[in-house]
Amino acid sequence: MNNIISRIVGQQIVTRRIHNFDFSFDLFDPYWNLLLAKNFIYEPEVEAFLRHQLDQNPIFIDCGANYGFWTLFALDHLDDGDCISIEASPKTFEQLKRNVELNDRHPRLINRAISSSHDDILSFETSGRNHAGASISGMKKFKNARSTDVRTTDLRNILSDLPTNRPFLIKLDVEGAEIDAVKGLGNLVYDLHITIVYEEVDKFCEVTTFLQSLTDQRWRIWNIAPDGSLVEIDHQSAREIASRASGPTNFVATNFAATSQESAPAT
Repeated sequence: MNNIISRIVGQQIVTRRIHNFDFSFDLFDPYWNLLLAKNFIYEPEVEAFLRHQLDQNPIFIDCGANYGFWTLFALDHLDDGDCISIEASPKTFEQLKRNVELNDRHPRLINRAISSSHDDILSFETSGRNHAGASISGMKKFKNARSTDVRTTDLRNILSDLPTNRPFLIKLDVEGAEIDAVKGLGNLVYDLHITIVYEEVDKFCEVTTFLQSLTDQRWRIWNIAPDGSLVEIDHQSAREIASRASGPTNFVATNFAATSQESAPAT
């Protein structure tokens, strides 16, 4: 039914008030239109965890921001200058900008793909109206995929001119480019207080490979409980948790071991 209506009326943007911000999206986007369901709560465990973390006054980096849901959630707790939102897809980036403008907020917005290096060119693929699963070409297999060239940036370039005396909270949802994203931190991983929230969506994201690479670099891995609290796990436990899940699974990684800080993130 959605496909039939879509062909008749074309794109139809709807806006919903969520928390303390307005969020707009294509009515026929199969990912975001779930927000129209009366009792639907978007990733409640991530919301609970981020709420705790944002109270610690971090700098928030939204990698793979999509339409800006978590950017706007963070801005309810932070000043505009404490939030950086990065989205590779040019079309999705335009909707991200509209959502930020809709709420009269002014974070730093970057239309680039997060990678291990700065200013390279990559091919980026999207599929139809589902703007939550776009990825670097070859990482996913889309039917009727459309591709466009995008420039890259890395976390070292983004973080290098920011204050080093505050924690960094990074939401990482880059559909298979997670290993390159963390490589892009370079030696900053030893100098900064970093917490990463990582979403494992499906087998293409290679949860075991990514989390193994983090533990090899002395990152600590945590599972997020429904109330936002954390339980420390290893990468094998993460594989088991992800395999049992019916949908996306979210994990947290901290570089506290590398910086000789032994406490877990505040929850």
